[in-house]
Amino acid sequence: MKNIKTQTIILTVLLSYGLTVFFGACQTVHYVPVEKTTETKTEIIEVIRDTTIYIPPDQAMVKAWLECDSAGQILIKQIETLQGKLNAKANIRIVDNTIIADCICDSLNIFMQLKDRYQTTTVNTTETKVLWMEKELKWWQKMLLWTGGISLIAIIIGSIATLKKRIF
Repeated sequence: MKNIKTQTIILTVLLSYGLTVFFGACQTVHYVPVEKTTETKTEIIEVIRDTTIYIPPDQAMVKAWLECDSAGQILIKQIETLQGKLNAKANIRIVDNTIIADCICDSLNIFMQLKDRYQTTTVNTTETKVLWMEKELKWWQKMLLWTGGISLIAIIIGSIATLKKRIF
C-alpha cells in the first residue's frame, strides 16, 4: 500500500511537470513571408543629328564615227554611247550638221537628319527576408502562465513535504 502511494505521488509530480512543460512551451510565433519585388524601367533616348551624304560626280561618253560623202555632207556611220554609273546620261542631238552631246551630272550633297536610338533598361530587385517575430501575449495568457508556474512550485513543495513525512 505504501509503495502504491509513493508511485502515485511520483506519477502526479511527473504528470504535473509534463503538463507544465507542455503548456509552457506553446509560443505564439508570427511568420513574415519572403517578399520579392522587381521593378523594370526602360528608358529610350532619341538623338537627332544632321548628316550629309556625298555622291561623287559621274560622266558619260559618246563616240561617233563620221564620214563625208562626195557632196560634202557629213554622214554618221556609227554612234557608241557609254552611260554613267550612277546618274549621268548622255543626250545626243544633230542640228544643222552639228553634233551636240550633253552630259550634265555634278556631285551631289544630300542633307538629311538621322535619329539614333539608345535604350537603357534598369532592373531594381528588392527582397525582404523571412522574419520570425514573437507576438506579445494577451493578459489571460500571461495569467495562465503565472498560475501554471505557481501551481508547479506548489506541487513540487507539496510532494517534497509529503515524501519527507513518509520517509522520516
